[in-house]
Amino acid sequence: MRRQAPEPWGPAYEVTHMLDALLLVEDPSASVALEQMAVESKQVQVLRSCSRLPSRYELLRMLNSLGPDLVFLELNDAAVATPLLDILLSEHPNIAVVGVADSTLPFTPRAVLQIGIAALLSTPVTLRDFQQAVATAIQRTNQEQIPHLFCFLPAKAGCGASTAAVNVSKLAADVLSLRTLLLEADLHSGVAGEFLQLQPVVPMREVLAEAPQLNSTRWRAVAVSSGRLDAILTDRSRKAPIPSWIDYFHLLRFVRTRYELIVVDLPEIVNDATAELVRRAAQVYVVSTPEVAPLKLAEQRIQELACRGVRDTQIEIVVNRWHRSDLDPDEIHKLLRCRVAAVLHNNYPVVRRYQSRGDAIPASNKLGAAILDFTRKLCGREPVETERPGLLRHLLLGR
Repeated sequence: MRRQAPEPWGPAYEVTHMLDALLLVEDPSASVALEQMAVESKQVQVLRSCSRLPSRYELLRMLNSLGPDLVFLELNDAAVATPLLDILLSEHPNIAVVGVADSTLPFTPRAVLQIGIAALLSTPVTLRDFQQAVATAIQRTNQEQIPHLFCFLPAKAGCGASTAAVNVSKLAADVLSLRTLLLEADLHSGVAGEFLQLQPVVPMREVLAEAPQLNSTRWRAVAVSSGRLDAILTDRSRKAPIPSWIDYFHLLRFVRTRYELIVVDLPEIVNDATAELVRRAAQVYVVSTPEVAPLKLAEQRIQELACRGVRDTQIEIVVNRWHRSDLDPDEIHKLLRCRVAAVLHNNYPVVRRYQSRGDAIPASNKLGAAILDFTRKLCGREPVETERPGLLRHLLLGR
């Protein structure tokens, strides 16, 4: 079944922002400290700070009118805080709740997590504690996978993840007519621009830095376009600014409703920032060639993804540059204990020819037709049955 297309561009999506917060903290010193931390973090803006905990009616009115991403709730008086927490969890479960409590009280992170609070801050608060609590709360409250987000990363550099990502993106846009976005998150070694014969308008690092303030007008100025494909590309000469997880969070929040398919080209190592991409992806494809060393590194990549919170069902293997004399897919599946999503037949002359033109392999070519089949499956469409060798129907191109 084809996945439902996201909502189109429109006024409802014109403005994004930093993480908006509501402070329900009666302790004056804690309240002042939290407001200062919000400013220093450059991640959170406090919409309203309440010097006394509100009634049910007052809280609902504030939540409905302000629409915060975060609520900092003082827990020192459980009799007052518990009814407010019940309202937050029942009426607005998508709002991340950070509990604020005096360090002398018997609260623990595990205990507050069990009652629905996403993170705990014990006063007095440090900036590091504040930032960690915000990250934990937002990530725990936003765990759903984005069904049209797919990540490609190599088991080791040069295994072919970039070519796979570019070809899938081009075919989805040019052949399937899907509104497609390619995000080049390999900030040091990205080559997607060369494969597409495109230059970045605004490099990925700069787009991430301004992600909280993006709007439709600005987006049209920063994305480079080729038909129905938009791309945010890397400028390898730029080494700053260094993105954080919240930059990717804001970028995903902005683009997820604007595209039918989002493809991410990643380096082999997932860091604290790009972890936000893989944990939210519908699928993460680890691209490996069938030699011993890359396959061992593919096993390591799978373990690293699991440590980043990526579920087993989200991870699949793409075997690249495969020959009939190599390990067959079933053997690779048993070796890595991970599903093999596609096998990439080795056809370098075809790859080189179309890369030099900035084009995807066309469906008139057997290999291109196989790539298109994979792209159709990835996009939730049924492959078109044709008379061609069975193995090639499962091929995905790699560089």
